[in-house]
Amino acid sequence: NEIKAAFREGAGFYVCGDGLHMAPAVRRTLIDIYREETGSAQEEANMWADSMERDHGRYVADVFV
Repeated sequence: NEIKAAFREGAGFYVCGDGLHMAPAVRRTLIDIYREETGSAQEEANMWADSMERDHGRYVADVFV
C-alpha cells in the first residue's frame, strides 16, 4: 500500500476539510497503520499520533466543523 510505504519513509500527512468525520477517520487510519507496523498498544499509538501532530509536524490538520 502506498500510504504505508510513505509512512515508513517518514512522510508527512496534511489533511484539509471536514473536522467532524474525515479528519478523525484519517487520524484513526494513521494510528491503525502505526499499530500494525509496530505492534504497539492503542494508548502508545495515540501518544505517537499526538507527538507526530504536536512535536514533529508529520500530521497537520486544517479542518472546519
